[in-house]
Amino acid sequence: MPVITFKAPIENGIIEIREEYKEALLGTDQVEMTILTQCTTAKTGLIAELIEHPTEVDEFIL
Repeated sequence: MPVITFKAPIENGIIEIREEYKEALLGTDQVEMTILTQCTTAKTGLIAELIEHPTEVDEFIL
């Protein structure tokens, strides 16, 4: 099974296949997908505050 990997925006739950990959899909009526999302860091709340201003701890033990 050939593998095609590319990044694409999602709009209203729809992922558009780029033109350069459409030919590779000719004659195919079904595909198997694995979706990897981009990690995002918390931008608000306690986690964002700790990322911006880490708390110093004396005698920290791992």
